[in-house]
Parts: sequence; C-alpha cells; structure tokens
Amino acid sequence: MERARIQSFLALIVVAALLLRVGIVVVDPPIASEVLVPLADATDYDHLARMILHGNGFVNLHGNPTAFRPPVYPLFLATVYFFAGEQNLVAVALVQAALGALATLLLFLLARKASVGFWGALGSAALYAFYPAFIVQVPQILSEELGRVLLLAALLLIMNYDASRRMILMVVAGVTFGLAILNKSVLAATVPFLCLALLLGGSRALKDRLRSAVIFGASLSLVVGAWTVRNALVSVSLIPVSTNFPITFAHGVTKWNVQANEWYGKEVALLQVPEDFRKWTQMRQYHDIGEEREVGAHWGTEARNWIAEHGALYTAMTLRKGFHFWSCFIRGTPLERAVAFLSMGTVIVGGWVFLLMYSRTSPWGMRRFSLLAVAIALPVTVPYAMSQCDVRYRLSLIDPLWMIFCGALLAHLIEARRNPATEG
Repeated sequence: MERARIQSFLALIVVAALLLRVGIVVVDPPIASEVLVPLADATDYDHLARMILHGNGFVNLHGNPTAFRPPVYPLFLATVYFFAGEQNLVAVALVQAALGALATLLLFLLARKASVGFWGALGSAALYAFYPAFIVQVPQILSEELGRVLLLAALLLIMNYDASRRMILMVVAGVTFGLAILNKSVLAATVPFLCLALLLGGSRALKDRLRSAVIFGASLSLVVGAWTVRNALVSVSLIPVSTNFPITFAHGVTKWNVQANEWYGKEVALLQVPEDFRKWTQMRQYHDIGEEREVGAHWGTEARNWIAEHGALYTAMTLRKGFHFWSCFIRGTPLERAVAFLSMGTVIVGGWVFLLMYSRTSPWGMRRFSLLAVAIALPVTVPYAMSQCDVRYRLSLIDPLWMIFCGALLAHLIEARRNPATEG
C-alpha cells in the first residue's frame, strides 16, 4: 500500500513539473526577435540548427566550418525545427518542458539506485520539479535542460550496470555520456575522474572493474572521437570538442565580469579589453576555425598573464564565484535573489552536509553514487569558477546530483526524528 502511495506521489510530482514548465512557456514564451539577438548564445545555436536543416552542416555565417559550439544542442534544435518549423522557439521550449519532467523521473530512479529510500527519492524529485532556476530556464534556448537529462541518464545506466552486471549498459552509458560532452564540453574534464571512480568503486574483482572503466571510456571516446575527427578534417588541427574555452576563460576576468564589480562594490582591476570584446564570445563573429583558434589563443594568453600579475584578486574572485549561491540572479530583483538564495543555498549546503556526515556510513549504493557525483562535480566546478561570471547558472548541470544528497539528508532527519533510538 505504501509503495502505491509513493507511486501516486511520484506521478503527481512529475505532472506538476510538466505543468509548471508548460505554464512558464505560456506566460513567458520565447520570441525570436527578443531571444535571437546578436550577443546571445541562442543565436549561434539557431544559426547552426538552420544550417543543419538545410544540409549545410556546421558552418558559420561565411559558410565556413566552425567548431566554436558543440554539436548536440544544435542537432536537437534542428530536430525540433524539422517537425515544428524553423525558429519555432515555443515548440523548442515545450519540448524542453517535457525534458524537465523526464529529468524529474530520472532523478527519482537515480536516487532509488543511490539507496536513499522511497521517501528520500521522492524528496529529491520534488526538489527538481519545483527548483526555481530549472523552471525559469525552460523558455531559454540553451543547452542546460538537455544536458541534465543526458547526464542523469548516463549515471542511471552506470548504477543499473552495478546492479545487473550487463555490460551493454556500460556501453550505452558511455555513448550517452559522450553525447553529454558534445552538448556541454566542460564535461570532458570529468572523464578521467569518472573512469577512476569506476575503477575504484564497487565490490567486484579489480579485473571486472577495470573492464567496465575501459568499456565506458572507449564507448564515449567513439562518440566524441567522431566529432574530433570531423574537426581535424575541416581544420587540420586537433580540436577534441570546441574552440571556445580560451575566449570564455578570458571573459571571466575581463571588465565584463560585472558580478565581480558588484561584489567588491567598486570597479576592480580586471583585464582591460576592447569595447567589442564580447562579440568574440559568439561564433558568428569568426571567419573560420583558424580565426577561432587564433583569437582564443591570444586572449587565453592575455588572461593567464593577467592572472599571474593579480593572483590574490583572481583567487578571491574564483572562491567567491565558487561559493556564491545566486550569481545568475545578482542583477535581478531582491525577490529573485531571495528565492535563488533559499533554493540554491538549501540544495548545496544540505547536499554537502549529507555527503560529509553520512555518505560513508550509508548503504553501498549511496557510497557508489557519492564517488561518481564528486568525480563529476569537482572537475566541472573548478573550470567554471575560474572562468565564468555566472557560475551558479552554469552549475545547474550538477545541481541535480546534490538534490539527491539533500533528499537523502531530509529522509535521514525524518527517520531519526521518528526513531530516536536508531539515531543514538
């Protein structure tokens, strides 16, 4: 009977997640003239999607191959455009609303595999369903929603493999994670740590763990490698995923880092750049891949030189960005800041409390998940904190992992309150 109740609650949570997301699309629908503006990432994605749809492939405004943006989200947009019409951004947002509901279900299933119990898994799913930042992202033509689904699916496959020992699951997990990398290139930094987590985690023989890590790594390498080979063929250079990291890395220490100026209450001595610097953060400004690499190399060097001269300021900025709960809302209203602080702060702090205090004494499933989560979260957080202005916005990719820890903490505290003798 209790299981039936939980399944009913889960259905309600998933439906609520869908309705909330569809509701925000109805209230605030994405309009092409407002969304596809010159300095918006969405405009790059839209251009690539239309080029793909017309059979031109991944080319820029000049008709030359580009590697500035990873390919999966433009392919996703092109698919929606094929069925719903070009630049039908409302259709894209509605599909992303459905992805948000799917991610809510995936998070519940992943939490169950992480041994948090039915109620802990329900709490995790509810956090995802009602998380304000995730709801407001739905109408945005950006890759975050798809990225979370791919990441959760890959982790769920890994956890299912641990239970079933079916090697095909590890193959599919590798392919799914490879697609996640080609959607959000920062995930490439997690690959060696994930493979190490697969090698170290589990109770099976070392030979079996080594085989699972090799198969996972080989499967994702085939997916990412196909794109790398394409980049080599069109540019005669090694570009594993994209060319945009050096310029975005530099962007994080330029005078455009308005968050840093807000935090310190004055104009701080950031890297001085031309007034048109921000245009280089967009694919459409480049003539070809050669220029993408040349400009990125130049400003990457300038940023590293600036960091060498302003080590203390850069360290303070990086730490502050890394610990800031609401940087994506720092220029918003006081209400937006409060909502962001309460929701993001609760998930992050609650998640770390559980991870540090209880995960080691939890069942094997939670210990396994904790190792995987840390192997993803730290390699993603560090480059974002070092380079991006809006770190919390970018880290929405890994917030769902901390929601599972937060849900586990909530379930643990409730159980301890109901059975104080057990806690003692």
